Amino acid sequence: LSMTCQPGPSPLALELALAPTISCNTSVSNTTVGGTSVLPLGSSPERIYRVVINASIIPTPIEFDTCQASFDSRLRLFNSNGTVQIATNDDHNGACGRGAVSSVVSHLAWTPPTSGGVFFLVVEGFLFSSGTYN
Repeated sequence: LSMTCQPGPSPLALELALAPTISCNTSVSNTTVGGTSVLPLGSSPERIYRVVINASIIPTPIEFDTCQASFDSRLRLFNSNGTVQIATNDDHNGACGRGAVSSVVSHLAWTPPTSGGVFFLVVEGFLFSSGTYN
């Protein structure tokens, strides 16, 4: 008798499959506390969100921010399979304006391709930071 098993999906594939979708003009409140880190170049807990962009003749800039986060946050945007980082921001450098809780929260402005597609936004802390955001 023999039994052969195929390896299961990677932790990254599982996280991407379970990622909730966020839409334009919405706000999400959550925490990275208790999360895991499955993406490359990250050491702090993260939360991953699916971003679906429709095709458009005219590219429209999209902004993501953690201006009200309680921790030193970082935003990263990845391609559809989570392997290529497209954009990132660590510390908003004034983009959050006077409404920012601190100078170490993040604001990411990005213009998607006209072809649209599925992307993944990662909210995480800088180094080992974690906390709440909205």
